[in-house]
Amino acid sequence: MNFYKACMLCIFLMLGAELSAQHTRVVIFPNQDSLEWAESKQVFTAFDLPLLIQNLSQINTPSKVEVIQSNDSYLAWEDCNLNVYRWENGNWSNTYKYNNYGYFCDGYPLFWKDQLHLLGGNGLVNYHTDLLIFEEPLGSWEFVSTKFQPLDYNTPFVGMGEKGAFSFFGKKFNLRNGLEASWEGGYYLDLTSLTWFEIKLTWPNSIDQKLLSTLQATSIDLKDFQLMQLSEGWFVFQKSDYKLFHVSNQVLKIEDPVFWLSEDNHLTWKNRGQPINQIQVSDLLSQAVLVAEGEIIPVKSEKVRTLQVQNILIALFFLGLVIILVMRLYKKRKIASTSKPAVEEEEVVMEEEQLEGDSFWKRILKMDGQILSTAQLDEFLVIQSLTPENRKAKRSRMIKAFNERAESEFGREIIFRERDPEDKRFFRFRIDIKK
Repeated sequence: MNFYKACMLCIFLMLGAELSAQHTRVVIFPNQDSLEWAESKQVFTAFDLPLLIQNLSQINTPSKVEVIQSNDSYLAWEDCNLNVYRWENGNWSNTYKYNNYGYFCDGYPLFWKDQLHLLGGNGLVNYHTDLLIFEEPLGSWEFVSTKFQPLDYNTPFVGMGEKGAFSFFGKKFNLRNGLEASWEGGYYLDLTSLTWFEIKLTWPNSIDQKLLSTLQATSIDLKDFQLMQLSEGWFVFQKSDYKLFHVSNQVLKIEDPVFWLSEDNHLTWKNRGQPINQIQVSDLLSQAVLVAEGEIIPVKSEKVRTLQVQNILIALFFLGLVIILVMRLYKKRKIASTSKPAVEEEEVVMEEEQLEGDSFWKRILKMDGQILSTAQLDEFLVIQSLTPENRKAKRSRMIKAFNERAESEFGREIIFRERDPEDKRFFRFRIDIKK
């Protein structure tokens, strides 16, 4: 059981042909205590879970696996890998045909209209609320476009309602722009219209709002309620009227659990070393304190940064950049076309005057046997004040002119370019007249 000790195994049992909400869910935390595990398995005999759990080692994941039952078949989604396994003939067969990892770590798998979907995830550089649908005949996940999608956001507190998904108290994170902030409200994705809304929470008592700092990243989803664990108790969200309650650990104490099982609004759980407990979650409200009331409202325009707008801005930026570069290139070529002949004519005249002067030629002859660096040669040619590009061009032309004159007088060249033996990245120039 070493494999299971490092993993959390989430098993969702879907009842009915076209469920929009998960009304039965099992979350199991396997361990090496055979007696503890044997006792826990008695609860799941009707679901034939022991065989499924035993064979999950075929998936060989270091993270978590979520197994979903739809009608009479089981699907297992492997966290982060996007792999989707189908239970067939006592074995898990991967139906995802590609090899992608990351970006959807800690995503939320759900069934909508009889198809597996995946909502949200934690990428390496940013969080997100992307929605994917698994097309099993194609063996691939397909992106589903949604309206007013919150960007750089994800949360472990996700639950399914009749027509959409609730998400609360997540974090906005983007490493590219240094964004890292907690989100003290919520979002609701209407799956019928594929539109995001904001869940605005009103806290009558500001002291209750401070409970947000004690969230523990554990969520239990039921038919009409969503439980979110705190260090001191639980938040209970009532999906019908968007009210948020708080109950203490004395009312609901789930610590170091072996498993929990939610059926409609009935919760069964077993803490390690303790007997199995059961409670009707609706009964918790008699001992709960109302701490906030929610309202689903349209996403405010100033908070919307849709992917479409972002893509348009990026396209406009690059279009403007291209226009600027084209204009600069055109201007540079225009200037060069009008000024280059005069410059080249002036340089040729200077070179001819220098080469024809006996005093300048005698200076070259006196440097027989010397080896000059590029900088020393430029100083000798009096071209050190030119730009690097012009200096290189003029140096080449003047060496050529010197060697042409030398060939007419000596029958060979006198200036040779060679690699610097001490640093072969650079060149040096050798003057050899008496060769």
